[in-house]
Amino acid sequence: MSDVTAGTRGGIAGASDVTAIPGDVAAGASAPQAVAAELPPVHRDISLVAGYAYGVNLDANALLASLFIGLVGTACFVYGRRQGRLPPMAVGAAMVIYPYFVPNVLVMVAVAVALLVALWGAMRAGW
Repeated sequence: MSDVTAGTRGGIAGASDVTAIPGDVAAGASAPQAVAAELPPVHRDISLVAGYAYGVNLDANALLASLFIGLVGTACFVYGRRQGRLPPMAVGAAMVIYPYFVPNVLVMVAVAVALLVALWGAMRAGW
């Protein structure tokens, strides 16, 4: 009389012929868990994903040191620009730029101190 076979009614799948599809909620896992299980592992190093040649240092000490050194460098640059003097402008520009390339906090602070001592000596000498 009809095309009803075991487990199928009119072409609609019944409970007996449900197959587990990867990522299917009916398979017992929630959808996000099942999909996440199928994805390849994520590479956590953003420097390689973004195409940087070296890793970005996101240490809180390095960030605060570079921020402070950059602020002092900006102040030196603005002072030199307003006074029309080259040494404070050059030291200020160097202090703003170089923390991007120095990953070690101690080296970063040592370079800042060396630049400020050189600026002090240049200003004392009358440059």
